[in-house]
Amino acid sequence: MAISSNLQNAFVSRMTAQAAAELGQVHMLIQQTTLQEASQDTRNSPFSSGPGKIDTAAIYKLLKARGQN
Repeated sequence: MAISSNLQNAFVSRMTAQAAAELGQVHMLIQQTTLQEASQDTRNSPFSSGPGKIDTAAIYKLLKARGQN
């Protein structure tokens, strides 16, 4: 899980100064995040076709359209 693991291991060690600064900001945000197991996971996506469902056809159409640019 990204929140409980060390993100440094997920990136190439030769980061630019800007990338290192952005990673530091992400790390600070993650440290401030508290997960609550009792709360229900809700996902808001334009590709949702109902609770817990994803409209893969819409994603496929989007990917095909982006490849034709």
